[in-house]
Amino acid sequence: MEKGMETRTRNAVIPFRKLPISDDFIFGRLMRNLDICRLFLEALLKTKIKRIEIISNQYDISDSYFSHGIRVDVYLADEAGTVYCVEMQTTLPKNLYRRVRYYQSAIDRYHLHKGENYSQLPETFIIFICTQDPFGYGLPVYKRKTVLENCEGTVYDDGSHAYFLNSAAIGRSPKGDEDPAIMEFLRCIRENDTDKTHYNTPLMLKICDTMEEIRDDPALEASYMQWQVKLMDREMAGREEGLKKGREEGREEGREEGIRAMVRTLQGLSLSRDSAAQSLENAFTLPPETAREKVDRYWQ
Repeated sequence: MEKGMETRTRNAVIPFRKLPISDDFIFGRLMRNLDICRLFLEALLKTKIKRIEIISNQYDISDSYFSHGIRVDVYLADEAGTVYCVEMQTTLPKNLYRRVRYYQSAIDRYHLHKGENYSQLPETFIIFICTQDPFGYGLPVYKRKTVLENCEGTVYDDGSHAYFLNSAAIGRSPKGDEDPAIMEFLRCIRENDTDKTHYNTPLMLKICDTMEEIRDDPALEASYMQWQVKLMDREMAGREEGLKKGREEGREEGREEGIRAMVRTLQGLSLSRDSAAQSLENAFTLPPETAREKVDRYWQ
């Protein structure tokens, strides 16, 4: 694949070198750097980590053929056995609270084997890096804390933690206790700025250097293009299958299945909801308001 190949994203042609950190492919490669993972976690959690290891990137966790598995962007563990699940969220999923709950249950089931004691469950941190404000309070970092009702000051500590980073936040929280590295990291995501001269923290200096290496790697560019083509093929397959079912069976459910499959595929391509609705409108000859209603219904 020649250098300079471009990919279609959000109905626009974006050169590989300009893909943002929030892009699923880029973020996964970036977080394979153990120094970046360690510096990121140390800044976010305000603790020192001697050693970090990647359990897997883009890791599927499912304990049963029939259960609904989860696919995490980065799955990490440190020298103490603490587990970190890091996810980039470019769209806000419905039922965010319950999504985190299911992630936690899947991680717990995966790590606690039959016959083991509950005390062997690891400390866990589920970290969602969001490009939109997940709760609407304008904070750069949200931390979940469970407390006992009517027992002020008593924290219900079961070893599970959830953090939500908000790159849309411009300023610090009222307490202003976020690490400067996290604030720089969120600004980098928000502005897609990887100019090393604009940052001061070791985390961001390392990220900028690594991003240059990623963007200058022709093998990664070729890999990305192959990955993108597979997603586009999946999109077309879902569209054609839906249309085929609609024609052959003459039933609305066949057409509806095609619409659902296309919406899920377009979401996987990181399209905006507006762009997805436009594509759906064109593919199935839907009125604009109907196309948008279908996108909102099937968007996860």
